[in-house]
Amino acid sequence: MQLAHSHAGASLALSTTTVVLADAAGVTTRLAPLGAPRRHQRAAPCPAGARVETTWTWDLDGGHSLALAIGALAGGATARLAFRNGGSSSLRLRELRLSGSLRVAGNPADWLLTTFAYSRRVGTLAEQLISSNEDERRVWAGFGLPVPYDLPAVET
Repeated sequence: MQLAHSHAGASLALSTTTVVLADAAGVTTRLAPLGAPRRHQRAAPCPAGARVETTWTWDLDGGHSLALAIGALAGGATARLAFRNGGSSSLRLRELRLSGSLRVAGNPADWLLTTFAYSRRVGTLAEQLISSNEDERRVWAGFGLPVPYDLPAVET
């Protein structure tokens, strides 16, 4: 297991982490962590109040890194995932995949899943949110148009 973390009735266990990158020619590369993550903890303010944020950072081939930050709030948690391009050439991030489990105490309908920034994909842990591709289709349908570009083959 790569990571296990619990707070406020929620527990997260990650078994695998994968990053897929594409270069300027469209050639894809799949990267996995080079070892166990480094762990760092700090106090970090956020719009929902004071929190203690724990960050795990994995090193990847090519000087790249992946960081997962979990913020512990009085009545919940925040999560942030970030990729850092440590190379000298431009890359397109095609996929970030964290495989594992998220378990919550009580009724999953009482747990809101959203972002601090604007998002159309908001719901509770008791429902399955629409995929990012379906969200994009609905946005363009609102203008009476089809999506003007290819959507990813694997929906998230």
